[in-house]
Order: sequence, then structure tokens, then C-alpha cells
Amino acid sequence: MVVYLSRQVARSVSERVRKALRYRERWGICFAKSDWRHVVTGRGTRVETPQGRFLADPFVVTRNGRACVFAEEFVFESSKGHIAAFELSDGGARPLGIALEESFHLSFPYLFEFNGTLFMCPETRATKDIRIYECTEFPLSWKLAGIAMNNVVAADTLIFPKHGLWWLLTGISWTEPHDCSELHLFWARTPLEGKWVPHAHPHRPADVAQRRPVAGR
Repeated sequence: MVVYLSRQVARSVSERVRKALRYRERWGICFAKSDWRHVVTGRGTRVETPQGRFLADPFVVTRNGRACVFAEEFVFESSKGHIAAFELSDGGARPLGIALEESFHLSFPYLFEFNGTLFMCPETRATKDIRIYECTEFPLSWKLAGIAMNNVVAADTLIFPKHGLWWLLTGISWTEPHDCSELHLFWARTPLEGKWVPHAHPHRPADVAQRRPVAGR
């Protein structure tokens, strides 16, 4: 508990210092054609970062012969991120535009397929829910397909099938500042039914089990 509280205090102090000094993190992404086990990241092709922004959290998907990367594009002026798309080729990465934008911050555009349809589960912890969007026209048209969970501050959610079930792996935070450092696992019959059940954990404290997020579409 002492170690955990110390980390929380250090994180809070660090955030305040960064804000006071107007420190801005600058991230970028690159890509390479290689098996991930043998890729040399330093030799990748860098995706050009627009002025006044940074790119992070890239996810690549190939559909209809087009390889596209979706990434968080954070705008310093508005202090808010949206999801941008780039088409990859031997010549580099061509910007396609904004794939998904909301009135709140979006990041980590995790992609998965279900019944032949492409879905995205971006980070939407500003709204205290986990949302799933459906691709209606690749790559720039998306619509809200459902709310996987609400009343939860979650980050970096992964949704995938295994052994006849669908699994949702996500980091959840119960305290301020929200660091989402607790890794939680849920399962469901399908990714869109909105009934995610917490996976059994023999050492889960009773108070944490009672605070689990509410699932629902």
C-alpha cells in the first residue's frame, strides 16, 4: 500500500510540474514490412507528423487490398485527440484524414473483426465508458455500434476471440489521478451483446469485486 500510494503521489506531482512548465510530450510512429519477431524499429519509415500535433497508438489493418494505419492524432491547441487514418505503401504513408472524432478525447484505436465487419474500440475514458464503433465504409466512415461497459474509467482495451468466447482485456482505475493500472479480464458470448462478465479471480478483494463496472449497450 505504501509503494502504491507513493507512486500515486509521484505521478500527481509529475503531472503538476509538467503543466506548470507547459511541457508537451511529442510522439511519432513509423512502419516497416517485416515479421514482428525480426523487425528493426530504427529502420522503419516514419509517418510524417502534422504541425502542432503528435501521433501515437498505431494499429494496422488490410482490407480490400489497402493497408491502412489508424492512430491517435493529438492536437496541442485543443488538448484533445481524434483518430486519423493513413494508407501505407512502399512510397510511405499517405494521410487520408480523420476517421473518427468526438467532442471528447479519443486514443488507442484498437481494431477487430466480427462476422466479416471491422470494428474499433478506442479509448474513451473521458466519458467513463468503453465504446465500440462499426466501420460502415473503409477507412473513414464509422458509427457507434454499442457501449460495451459504462461507469468505468478504462484505457487500452483489447477485444479478441478465444476458445469459443470473446474476451475483453482492459486497464481500469478506481482512484484519482486515473492511471488505469489494474488489468481486468471479462468474457462474453459475442463482442456486441453488452454482457461482459468478470473473469473469476480467486484473489480478488471483495470490495473491488463489488465495484466492477456495469456492462451494457
